[in-house]
Amino acid sequence: MIRILIVDDQKTIIEKIKSMLQTQSDLKIVGVASNGYEAINLATTLAPDIILMDLEMPNLNGLAATKLICQQNPDFNIIILTIQDRDDLLVQALSAGAKGYLLKSVNAQEIIETIYLVYKGSKLQKPRGNHLEELHSLKNNNGYKNRAAFTRVADYPKTLMSHIDLEESNQRTFSPQPAFDFSALIAILKRRYPPALMGFLSVLLGAVLYLIFVERTYKSTASIILEDRQESISELGKNLSNILESKEYSPLATQLELIPSKSVLNSAVENVAQKKDGYLTKQISADEIREDLGIKILPNTNILEVSYENPDPELAKLLLDGIVKAVIDRNTDSIRSEASSVRQFLENQVSKQRNELSKLETAENSFRE
Repeated sequence: MIRILIVDDQKTIIEKIKSMLQTQSDLKIVGVASNGYEAINLATTLAPDIILMDLEMPNLNGLAATKLICQQNPDFNIIILTIQDRDDLLVQALSAGAKGYLLKSVNAQEIIETIYLVYKGSKLQKPRGNHLEELHSLKNNNGYKNRAAFTRVADYPKTLMSHIDLEESNQRTFSPQPAFDFSALIAILKRRYPPALMGFLSVLLGAVLYLIFVERTYKSTASIILEDRQESISELGKNLSNILESKEYSPLATQLELIPSKSVLNSAVENVAQKKDGYLTKQISADEIREDLGIKILPNTNILEVSYENPDPELAKLLLDGIVKAVIDRNTDSIRSEASSVRQFLENQVSKQRNELSKLETAENSFRE
């Protein structure tokens, strides 16, 4: 009877492993742990023949628990059972004392075969003489059983004690100045390149489809600077031009409302039509322009940034130039209106004041006489 301790923090995984192992009459689950500390305690008290150890667990992870358990008793047979298909974790697990490394995605038969393989390997004897060279040859020819055990022990009876094989593996892996193993690199590339190639081709195909089916747009940007951030026109001019008096009056806000107005956008379309006769094959409405028009105030400045996007780069530029020109014309008209109002006001007031002054002078002269 092979006594097994399961160490995993996910109940669903534990139940799945139990259902796999219960099909074998000579496999018995003697305990379950949900973290590394529980695994250490149960390994000491239960002394299981096999420990199925997960890597990612709370409080104490599987690598640390494996190392501590093997330091207490190197004869423990620990098989790492994880979702992490990483070579660096494989090496760390072997270094910590694990006797096997399995992915959770493998089928039940492979897990059961690995348990038997590691259990039988722990019962075998240490190889002597040239048997070690024969063992290494066997490993090189047969490879690992799904990265599960270090050798195919069942094919080489009475020659191997698996923790001795681990020591030999660690000496080769952690030598002070190891030679670069091109064969290992080639093996890794063979295992990794299919998914990497599929991912690269998927990204490339997506980019090509995007370029084919997504319509390209071109963005044209212009900036409008207000010289005086506090007031765009004088207080007197505002009153004379019938601008509503408000403490919240902001020239920037006024321009934000002016730029997307229909009058400005229609003027921009007219400017484009005048610059290039017949360039506009269809009439563009103000609403259509407004959908692709962007306006924002640059933070802590008195600068308005206006942008327009269109599949036709020249049309985008011409329309934006037309919009800016229309805004400038509107502001120029406003300033002219203010100046005209001020001039008219001054002319009227000066004439009145002169008449008043004349009356006062006449009264003064009469009083003196």
